[in-house]
Amino acid sequence: MFKRKKNYVRSYMLGSIFGGLCGVAGALLMQPGTQAKVKTMYQKQREKLTEKAPKLSQHLLELGEEWAEDLIGNTGENKKDKTDSVDVGKLIQTVLDKEDWKKR
Repeated sequence: MFKRKKNYVRSYMLGSIFGGLCGVAGALLMQPGTQAKVKTMYQKQREKLTEKAPKLSQHLLELGEEWAEDLIGNTGENKKDKTDSVDVGKLIQTVLDKEDWKKR
């Protein structure tokens, strides 16, 4: 007459543990090589990113100045506000230059 309610928590926990173990095993089997190879691969990627970062930051600063000029032109603000936004861009550039100098 009365049916016993099934407990799905145990099944869920077992499935989660089993799936996690299978995922870890798959990741270990599919890794690109030994730990030394992986480490050198990450170092090469980091070097590439550090070479590209100053170029990217300069490009983003230029885009930001262009956008600021467009926004100021569209909103019709006075010339004083325009010079303030350019001063902020110059301030950001000096900070980036100082950081580049410290890295060398």
